[in-house]
Amino acid sequence: MLQVLALRWRSPPKFALVVLAIIWLVILVLLIVPNVVQNNIYGPTGYWCWIRQSTIEQIGLEYIWMWLAAILNAIAYIFLGCVIKRRNVKRKSTFIFSDTHAGRTN
Repeated sequence: MLQVLALRWRSPPKFALVVLAIIWLVILVLLIVPNVVQNNIYGPTGYWCWIRQSTIEQIGLEYIWMWLAAILNAIAYIFLGCVIKRRNVKRKSTFIFSDTHAGRTN
């Protein structure tokens, strides 16, 4: 919605495939790299398999994505709101300008 309404950009058909490939690549990197670097970082933690060594890593890797998504969503909606408000103000001023020059009064 942001790219179409605010940026007026239509993505090429293969753009979705590229984004999907990037998402899967990031997931694979986040799963494989810590396991290779710290040698078997994942294991049972009581309720399910998760990072077992450090609480900081558990909390950080769990909630950083939620906070990042919330912040990026807020930024996108603020930007979108500003763009829509600016277009509405520009449209209203155009109508007022055209009405006064056409001999009509409000």
